[in-house]
Amino acid sequence: MSSNTVEERFPKHDKTGFWNKVLAEWTHEPPLQPDGIGAVIRKTMLEARIPATITDKWSRYDRGRDDLRMIIYFAIWAATLGAYSRTERAFAVMLPRIGADAGGRDVPVLINKPERGKSFKTALGEWRESLRDTYRDSKGEDDRPDDPALHTIRKELEQFAFSYEPIHGREFVTSFAETNERKAHLHIEQSAEGEAKLTLHYDEGLYGTKLMQAVADSFIVLLEQASEQPDADLTALELRSGEEIARQREWNDTRAPYERDMTIHGLFERTAERARDRIAVAVGAERLTYLELSRRSDEWARRLQRAGIVSGDRIVVMLNRSADWPVAFMAVLKSGAVYVPVDPAYPAQRIAYMLSDSQASAMIVSGGIERETVRQFEGIVIDMSAGVSPNEDDSFGSLPTAAADDLAYILYTSGSSGTPKGVMVEHRGVGNLLGYFENGLGVGADDRVLQFASASFDASIWEMAMALLTGSELHIATPEIAGDLGRFERWMAEKEVTVATLPPTYAIHLSPERMPSLRLLVTAGSESGKELLDLWRGRVAYVNAYGPTETTVCATAWDGDGEPLPSSALVPIGRPLPNTCVLIVNEQLQPLPAGAAGELVVSGAGLARGYWNKPEMTAERFVRLPLDGTRAYRTGDLARWTPDGQLVYLGRLDRQVKIRGYRIETEEVRHALVSQAGIKEAVVIERRDAGGESVLCAFYSVHSDRRMDAETLKEQVGSRLPVFMMPTYWVELPRIPLTPNGKPDIAALSAIPIRLDGETAYQDVAPRSDTERRLAAIWSSLLGVQAVGREDDFFVIGGHSMRAAKMSGRIYETFQVNLPLEQIFRYAKLMDMAARIDELRLTEGSEAIVPAQARTGYRLSPAQTRVFAIEHAKPGTTLYVMPFAFWLSPAPSFERLEAAFVRLIERHETLRTSFGWEGSEPIQTVHSSVTFRLERIQASTELPTELTERFEEPFALAKPPLLRAALAEYADGRGLLLLQLHHIIADGVSLGLLLDDLNAYLSGREPVPLKLQYKDYCEWLHRREASPTHEAYWMRRFKHYAATPDLPIDYPRTEMRDYEGGTLSIPWDRDTAEAVRELARRCGTTVHLTMLAAYGVLLSKVSGSEEAIVGSLHAGRDVPQTRDMVGMFVHTLAHRCRVDGRLTFERFARGVKDEVTEDYAHADYSFERLVRTLKAHDKARNPLFDTMFVLQNLEPQLSRGGQTEWRPHVLEEKWSRFDLVFQAWEQADGMMLWVTYAKALFRQSTVERLAEDYRKLLVALAADPNILLADVDLTQSYRTISASGHTLDFQF
Repeated sequence: MSSNTVEERFPKHDKTGFWNKVLAEWTHEPPLQPDGIGAVIRKTMLEARIPATITDKWSRYDRGRDDLRMIIYFAIWAATLGAYSRTERAFAVMLPRIGADAGGRDVPVLINKPERGKSFKTALGEWRESLRDTYRDSKGEDDRPDDPALHTIRKELEQFAFSYEPIHGREFVTSFAETNERKAHLHIEQSAEGEAKLTLHYDEGLYGTKLMQAVADSFIVLLEQASEQPDADLTALELRSGEEIARQREWNDTRAPYERDMTIHGLFERTAERARDRIAVAVGAERLTYLELSRRSDEWARRLQRAGIVSGDRIVVMLNRSADWPVAFMAVLKSGAVYVPVDPAYPAQRIAYMLSDSQASAMIVSGGIERETVRQFEGIVIDMSAGVSPNEDDSFGSLPTAAADDLAYILYTSGSSGTPKGVMVEHRGVGNLLGYFENGLGVGADDRVLQFASASFDASIWEMAMALLTGSELHIATPEIAGDLGRFERWMAEKEVTVATLPPTYAIHLSPERMPSLRLLVTAGSESGKELLDLWRGRVAYVNAYGPTETTVCATAWDGDGEPLPSSALVPIGRPLPNTCVLIVNEQLQPLPAGAAGELVVSGAGLARGYWNKPEMTAERFVRLPLDGTRAYRTGDLARWTPDGQLVYLGRLDRQVKIRGYRIETEEVRHALVSQAGIKEAVVIERRDAGGESVLCAFYSVHSDRRMDAETLKEQVGSRLPVFMMPTYWVELPRIPLTPNGKPDIAALSAIPIRLDGETAYQDVAPRSDTERRLAAIWSSLLGVQAVGREDDFFVIGGHSMRAAKMSGRIYETFQVNLPLEQIFRYAKLMDMAARIDELRLTEGSEAIVPAQARTGYRLSPAQTRVFAIEHAKPGTTLYVMPFAFWLSPAPSFERLEAAFVRLIERHETLRTSFGWEGSEPIQTVHSSVTFRLERIQASTELPTELTERFEEPFALAKPPLLRAALAEYADGRGLLLLQLHHIIADGVSLGLLLDDLNAYLSGREPVPLKLQYKDYCEWLHRREASPTHEAYWMRRFKHYAATPDLPIDYPRTEMRDYEGGTLSIPWDRDTAEAVRELARRCGTTVHLTMLAAYGVLLSKVSGSEEAIVGSLHAGRDVPQTRDMVGMFVHTLAHRCRVDGRLTFERFARGVKDEVTEDYAHADYSFERLVRTLKAHDKARNPLFDTMFVLQNLEPQLSRGGQTEWRPHVLEEKWSRFDLVFQAWEQADGMMLWVTYAKALFRQSTVERLAEDYRKLLVALAADPNILLADVDLTQSYRTISASGHTLDFQF
């Protein structure tokens, strides 16, 4: 049938308002959520055959008419997309124009997702009407080039399309590859044999092949079912092919025998009978055997009976971590009651709610817990510290008999109603876990199981059951142990713990080698990542587990040893546990094929009974699946199946979030806010902080007649919520933005600029002058902060020395003035810095570097001269070889990478520079060209460290390039780029510049041409006259210098230095890092200078001298023209300070800031010249200082180039140029202390003690910055071996 007939079916109509209607109803989202990152557009297609057996069934409906067949296919495409879509409103599908408008721009058809209960026949009629209305109303509305808003909207509308060849022809299909807007297009052709051909064109950069194959399969499955059951509920039809259904049944075939009729305490007693004299529980010096635990829990169960407790009563257990805890757990169950754990650390208001909501009959406490809620509790209070009276009759009746389907415990989790909700779990669920413990994890009587989780989290049930039902030992870690990573590792080793369950955010900071007895690590509670997997896999058996409280702790698990490595950064959550079934479903609970993302639902033996006293919420979350009526729990988690049957967690569907492993309903936090007097309305959402970590952000508005101080609000809310539920950001708004349907506009809230201190920028502190506004724009760009106030301090809102160096270059480009690092420290506030810039613009003309005159050899910089002298005295050393390694995934072709390196060497003269002598003077020679070959390594199982060591060798300074590189290619498509540079031609900033340029060449971009090179800088440096004020300054700084105080070395120095080094990598948790940052804020200094001051105090204490001399690195790029140069600019400064015991640390830190700022101001006077002037050379040790402190906050210069992802691999250092170097690395989840030390001088144990004392010192100073330095004590004592004849000053 001709297309004219179709046009007749859609008669002319008033076209007014067509686009207004589209824009009002469209959801502005694609119907299918991408599962790729969309960085690169890659158009591809897949084809499928629609058998004639299916197309023939539709003949009785369309009567051979192409126009009706087109409408049917379109309706099935709409139904398919509707089944996969998670949009709340109408989505759009583009169709070609027909009839007189054919050839014009395609038109959008808006599709509303079908509600439950609607048949395909009904939906077909509605979508036919939508199709008719679209063709009718859009006639003549082809192009509106004068409307830029519509042009933008069209790009989003045109993402999904449909065409049917007998009606639309092929032109629409061929245009798919020509437009970047089109993301997916379904085209159907009809063949003469009756079958049809489906072609799904799509952008592979956005949509994975597995997902699009699933969509195509669902289209064909729905097409067949709708032809056979047109009156069936559309949302109850199957979306999976027969093969897919069979695969998912196989993945969910988890049937396994278990003790379905036994209780938790019954299983324990069976174990206790065979393990009577074995240790059951250990905490501190306390031990309980299984027999003792059995008898004591019996005694306390009878004590509960005598108090009037009957089966089904709820008993709150509020105990600290002690042996009483598992005794109380078993006693409550043996009494027939329900265990309700409550953390004593919770706020009183939350505890009072749990007591009231659970309708608890009794509360078990210990004498150490003094809470007002205990005194106000109207039920029975049992104090376990009093013990069971010896004259109480043990034979008081018999203990009740419980059943496996009785309630075992109620565990409260965060609730969306504003209050916690109690999850009711039966004994049978824990009984099912026992089989997995024994058969899946191999836990047995020889194991020692860690008890890590708080009583209020279901992981504590998992840990107790894992130990006490298998005959293992349960070792309870107290908060003091768990809160100190180093102490925890030592405790784990001392107790020989073999099995641990930990949050990924905690496990990532541990060192497997420090816990040699650990054989099995289970992570749970939040997402695991490849970094954690790389840390633990191969060292212990690793399992990544997943499960809400409503599924009895755990529902799925991924065996890190038995399964292949994931290809993405997402570590799977694995397969269902025994007797557990998992499905991925859409909003209508239809199971989805593998590759499609949907809600994860769980059914099986571990399913909870529901929520205590919340029948409506129970009915909402515990549902019957429409396909077979199975009772299942809707987790609210987004996940998908992989093709091999693994589950991958993708995030939350609702507003329940996980922050640092804790599951939080943001609505509960919101209710805590709006319950405060004066708060009008509030919304709590998840945001990302500056480090990319998930945090809570609270937006609120205050009644017009009230004032609310943010600190007061935090204090009031903190009385209701645990610490882990407290928002990080608190933002007061005049009103909460709303969507058109009256709901909070989350997108608008997410776009509100937030300062790093959690406050919005107010109008009265906004930048005023033109200089302030332009400077604020520079700050925003560097710090990633959108709102900058004129009173903001650069270093308080996220700045550090490397960012300051970058800013200096930006200021030069913008204002043509030179603001060196020391002045940035001095004028750190925006308004002060802007005023200083204005002052310099009136007085300063920057001394410019100009190209050097051509000559055969150029002079060296002072830093290069020192390195050259050491290399000349010690030829063949790799002391100054800087090794780097980067994972490339997927690796670029070898040829492209080699060509990029050749271009890099052509661009930067330092890479073509050799070093030698001209008479008695060292010179550098720039060559017009050099030969470079990229080495190729076919890697198999070698570790990066092994490859680097094999690749590393000395450079001959006379033979450029002083750069070598190799590409190690792995069978899985990854590549490891090994890069080595000699320090004489580059520094850390240079590495970033080189990688930027390399990335540009690989991406087909040309970097901006260089006007100056490093040799120009060196010649300019030699032409400058040394300022006499600089030399006078340093002479004053080192007046009366005799010798450097000795470090507490373990071995005497030799006449010649030995540079062999050792390395320690010590993670500091988030709390320690935040304490350091807060200490810096209290002292009014940067994190770097605060840690430097604390390091000076540490050195003074261990050396017994008031004097401390610490080396540091200075970027050396104060002249803006050096910003893009590759070369050795970094140089050394020696900071000398007097640690006066009469000063508080805060005053001392401020003094260090002033001194170091002055040191920076005179940094042009080279360290080498200072050493010569002072005649401080010593072959046995470094001149002036033995130790260095560095805060590394270098930001990654390169992350993604084209289709290749770059990931740095940190290599251990084999050399130490100084006796001791403390490097602190700021990270999103804490800090890393990287210590390099001379093996010829120190034992590793001594360095570990120094590092731990430094950490404890910082924590103590953060707690009391006003402590006198004389009162500061270290936890360790040190014996110094004097090596210099220096007289120690013990007056401190």
